[in-house]
Amino acid sequence: MTRELMDGRASLLLAEHLPPEYSTDAVRNYLTCKTATGRLHSAWAHAEYALNRSIDMTDFERYESIECANSLTGMVLEKRFAPSDTHFGALILASYLPVFKKRAFNVEITSKDCEDIYASLASAFAYIKPLVAGEMPSALSLESFVLSLSARTRRPDYLMYPTSPREESSAIQATNHDSYFITSNTKLPIQQKLIPTSAQYQAPITMLTLMPLMTNIGRKCGYLSYDDPADQLNNPIALVVAEANGEALEKYEKSLLDNLSEGVVAHYRKAIDTSDLRAVA
Repeated sequence: MTRELMDGRASLLLAEHLPPEYSTDAVRNYLTCKTATGRLHSAWAHAEYALNRSIDMTDFERYESIECANSLTGMVLEKRFAPSDTHFGALILASYLPVFKKRAFNVEITSKDCEDIYASLASAFAYIKPLVAGEMPSALSLESFVLSLSARTRRPDYLMYPTSPREESSAIQATNHDSYFITSNTKLPIQQKLIPTSAQYQAPITMLTLMPLMTNIGRKCGYLSYDDPADQLNNPIALVVAEANGEALEKYEKSLLDNLSEGVVAHYRKAIDTSDLRAVA
């Protein structure tokens, strides 16, 4: 098997199941990075190292690795002139580090964890560059909106996780994915798109196309339809921020978010139905 094929298969694995060298090499490769983007990659590498069950380490060493990820993420957030996507990516990682720590120590993830992630992602949306008419939303804002809709269910089994640089930028494009669910200690990888695409992704990846989902659910809920994709995404994001901050939503607004959350987590069930779980175990 070539290194490219090995990397493609590795991108489909949970960090818990990676061969040890993938985690140790990643930590070593990014250890001296000084840029914000390099430190974010290093933070991810330390988080995945802590998660890796193939590496023989003490609980203290595992804890130290998670704390390094926390520290590096904090360094990125403190940089005033970090690229906006890097800053936002650090906010996303910071939102999930508490549950990564729980995964590292085999601690049960709870509804409260989901609530905390929902609130944290809603706060992170304040850092998104304001969308304007005619300007397509960034891929990161799309991915994070979908993550927030899954966390909003407050069901750990429906919690969707963001991907690390290892997972989202495999040498084999057909194995790239933006997020994943977990079932029976196995990854259910999800590739997110705003609009339908002709790009092909191989099993066990499940496609989630947001704009058709939003359009159909918006009509069902009697929610105003927008001609511009930016507005169609921006307004539900505003509802997520408002709800997470404790603001009361109109009945049709809450119905929209309820149905969007259900539409997103339906891909969990679809992924189980269509995936050969042995491929990513």
